[in-house]
Amino acid sequence: MAKKTYTAAEREHLREQLLDRGQELFARYGYRAAPLKEVYEPLGISKTFFYTFFPGKEALAIQVLCRQRTTMLERAREVVRAAPGWRAGLERVFDLFFHGSQNGVFTLELEDVQHLFRHMTPEEQREFWEGLSEFYRALLALWDIPASQQEYQLVQNMVSTLLLAYHSRLYASLPFAPGLEEETMSLQVKLIIDYLEDLHRQHAAG
Repeated sequence: MAKKTYTAAEREHLREQLLDRGQELFARYGYRAAPLKEVYEPLGISKTFFYTFFPGKEALAIQVLCRQRTTMLERAREVVRAAPGWRAGLERVFDLFFHGSQNGVFTLELEDVQHLFRHMTPEEQREFWEGLSEFYRALLALWDIPASQQEYQLVQNMVSTLLLAYHSRLYASLPFAPGLEEETMSLQVKLIIDYLEDLHRQHAAG
């Protein structure tokens, strides 16, 4: 049986479908538990052909994460338009960050991050980090916070630390008091938003 020949446009469409399937499965099961064959088999292609698009599960996950930044910014813009106030909009976006897997958002645990970074070249790591920094700069700009590079990277570090701790269920282990995972996360989110509100006031006054 002759193999199907794909045009460049068909390959690009198929690549987007693979990313869509990856997004859905990673969000539903998490990175490690998501079965790779469920990405490509429903699209009628073989594992060998899948590898002509992505060299492995790691590369697929990294591309899903990069593409997700764009969709998250779009969703944040929708929140800005719909939120009743400045702070309420930020609270809703943080809720999307921390409970986004319920809405198709792919989130990582600490072990996932370490695994993916081991499979990236130094150049790929740099590009990923720069893309993430740009995401946070653009996110703050939606709330009229023209932060300096140090300020938005500080926010990036604070939010990333909290996201990894929350999704890795660190607050459910020693030495943290049991049963207060959501309350601990909510308090830390409040402190981050307080910091952003203070930055907003400083720039507005300045």
